[in-house]
Amino acid sequence: SLLESLRAEKNERDAAALEVQLAEEAKKAAAQEQKDRIRDSEFQARVAKLIEYQDEKRILAEEEEVNRKAEEAILAEEKRRQQENNQNRVCLLYTSPSPRDS
Repeated sequence: SLLESLRAEKNERDAAALEVQLAEEAKKAAAQEQKDRIRDSEFQARVAKLIEYQDEKRILAEEEEVNRKAEEAILAEEKRRQQENNQNRVCLLYTSPSPRDS
């Protein structure tokens, strides 16, 4: 019957429209997934850079501490040597001869 064929035609059009709509939604979902992956990889890259920066900062702080301690050790050694030199100086005292020595 004509009514049945019209219904079948409408169902086919509805099904085709639904397929187009599902395909568009799948494309949108794929595009969003791609954006999310890019965002995630950018985020991971930023995190990696932050970790690298923190490591460099920590290494620099450790190097500064080592340099500070080395400077302190050098200054302490210089001070020790200076004190040692001050103690080892010879003092010559000249006195005129006493009348008793003649």
